[in-house]
Amino acid sequence: MGQDWQLADIARAHSQDMFLNDFFEHENLSGQTAVYRGNDVGYTCVKNFGDFFTEGISENIFQGYLYSSFNAQRWDYLALEEPAFKVVDDWMNSPGHRENILA
Repeated sequence: MGQDWQLADIARAHSQDMFLNDFFEHENLSGQTAVYRGNDVGYTCVKNFGDFFTEGISENIFQGYLYSSFNAQRWDYLALEEPAFKVVDDWMNSPGHRENILA
């Protein structure tokens, strides 16, 4: 399975909305969930598990930093892999996020 560009665009728009409006939630300031935002642009996701299927989307979001510290002269930026490993580790240690990832 390859990259789902339409789904990535939906996620990117939500990230931009959170940034521009200074909030961090699964629902946007209008109360719209990921499913609503997907439906709003005509995106349908159906997962067929053989005996049953599900329809809709969910999301895993994370807020973190790209630096470990700042001193008077410079930011001490993390290697790109470090935040990625931390995000995945935190998600996998959260029952709800883990279920989303493994479903």
